[in-house]
Amino acid sequence: TRSHTRKGPARRQARPAAGAAPGGAIEGGAAGLHGRLLRALSSLNVASKEWVIRQYDHEVQGRSVIKPLAGPGAGPSDAAVLRPRLNSPRGIALGCGLCPHRSDDDPYWMAVAAVDEALRNVICVGGDPDHTAMLDNFCWPRCDSEAMMGALVRACRGAADAAVAYGLPFISGKDSLNNEFSMDPEEAARLGLPQRMAIPPTLLVSAISVIDDVSRCVSMDLKAADNLIVLASAPVDMLGLKTARGVHSKVADLVRSGRVLAAHDVSDGGIAVALAEMCIAGGMGVDATLHGVGGLDAFDDAPTSYLLEVPQRVAIQSRWVIVGRVTAEPVVRLTTPHGDASWDIGELASAWRSPLARGGA
Repeated sequence: TRSHTRKGPARRQARPAAGAAPGGAIEGGAAGLHGRLLRALSSLNVASKEWVIRQYDHEVQGRSVIKPLAGPGAGPSDAAVLRPRLNSPRGIALGCGLCPHRSDDDPYWMAVAAVDEALRNVICVGGDPDHTAMLDNFCWPRCDSEAMMGALVRACRGAADAAVAYGLPFISGKDSLNNEFSMDPEEAARLGLPQRMAIPPTLLVSAISVIDDVSRCVSMDLKAADNLIVLASAPVDMLGLKTARGVHSKVADLVRSGRVLAAHDVSDGGIAVALAEMCIAGGMGVDATLHGVGGLDAFDDAPTSYLLEVPQRVAIQSRWVIVGRVTAEPVVRLTTPHGDASWDIGELASAWRSPLARGGA
């Protein structure tokens, strides 16, 4: 594993973003951008999990306030909110963070990113970071080699540093530290697979947050034309834990004050995918300009980054970057350094839903 200082931010490592052309190349022009967003939405890590969600009853006794699918277009919720007692307005937000692709760079920052994502998800629906706790679930290939044990130590340090910096106690967790599979050489040759296969070192972080009044919860679907969309961003792997905590706190205060109409975190697929998901969920469009927004490519996944739908007055007061305007026309229009393109919401929704529409991959 690559060594970084524990306290300082890491240098962002280049890697193919979701929807990139084969080999990681960036396709330019309207046609390239158009196809790139469709591919990103239909990638299995991003695509709708509705077929799986519908297999289970997530509305037991009507206690689900924010459900796994949000808005009239059933977009992907950042977190769920439950109301344990119907005679009380208080609720519990549940969210997760999972970033195994970052293990290839450094398990330390994989763990930090997982903590960051879990916190973002509960903040988006109205959770209070001062009343949030975490659970860890380590899933490792094996621990009987120096490399894998070192990776586990790095991940533990990353999770601990993020928890302390953000003020988030780990209250429980579990581990599964032998996730490898081996087969006879003949069987491996017959299947065309390696004789031994292992999962990437992975930390799943779950967040649980207390919400005082569930009537003030926020979902990720766009709400009304002419509202503005701002990007609140301070990627922890670039700017450090202290700066990231400040953004989390500011966003949480804004959401819980009632001044945010829709909130969505930027994760797999970057800003472009997050915007598309908000449009799919709300059945509304957006005109957005993504030229050098916070140094991020439109398809970069970025820790500590949120998209917030707010009135114009709130957007100006926030001093965050305004990336777009909500439109009543169900069309997404993006202007990026790689080109300009537009998509009908129905086209985006089809790309997002189709890969797992019937449980197939």
